[in-house]
Amino acid sequence: MIQSKGEADPTGEKHVGYRSLGEKFGKKPFDPSYELDMAHLSHICYTISTLETDQIRGHLNMNNKLLYQASAAAALVAFICTIVMGFVVRSPDPALSLQPSTPRGAESEFIRVINDYPQAVLGFFTADSLFVMSYLVVFLGLFTVTAERALPLAWLGLGAGILAGLLDASENAFFINYALLAVNGVPLVDPELPLIYHLANLKYWAAFASFYAFGMAFPRQNRLGWVISALMLAFPLVGVLGILSPLLYELRG
Repeated sequence: MIQSKGEADPTGEKHVGYRSLGEKFGKKPFDPSYELDMAHLSHICYTISTLETDQIRGHLNMNNKLLYQASAAAALVAFICTIVMGFVVRSPDPALSLQPSTPRGAESEFIRVINDYPQAVLGFFTADSLFVMSYLVVFLGLFTVTAERALPLAWLGLGAGILAGLLDASENAFFINYALLAVNGVPLVDPELPLIYHLANLKYWAAFASFYAFGMAFPRQNRLGWVISALMLAFPLVGVLGILSPLLYELRG
């Protein structure tokens, strides 16, 4: 029972009473402005969080834009490297390839092109090394484009692309070292075959897997998207069929 101040109880003792429990425990009466302050504070917090989210999204968009620009530039560099390797740096002997990574000739042909034309080999693999670094940047751009649509496929494409780059660089290292030795008067005698053939073959398979994954996940919202997706999917198709057809085998390289 709540008693007023100064009211005596039945026992005759005088007690100090309280008009409310809030007064008894030292609490202030309910103030409507309290709810308004809380609502205002909540609105401020929401506004701050929204601004921070917008800033984060803005930074991400800027980073993505920079990555897209870098990927486009790297694709152009890779295209120029392809032109250089195909039409500028040529073997003095048309019957010999400066990159004899395909098991189609005798071991003596593999040795002869490196011992006889080491400077041409070094020129070829200078462009090829830049080509490898460039397509790795392109793969990173493709990952960014496809991650929002199909993250597992995007990771598969990026992982396979990085593996292709590592295998490609390992293959190139053999030819660069052999050519450098030949330039310095140490001719190639016993090349690491068929290991180099294995590296080249695995490199292509990793690249096929990368383009297959990226091609399936690439956005096809317009005609350009469909064309890019179709080209990426055509590469592994031609590569696999190249096992059966020597003509397609040459085309994929």
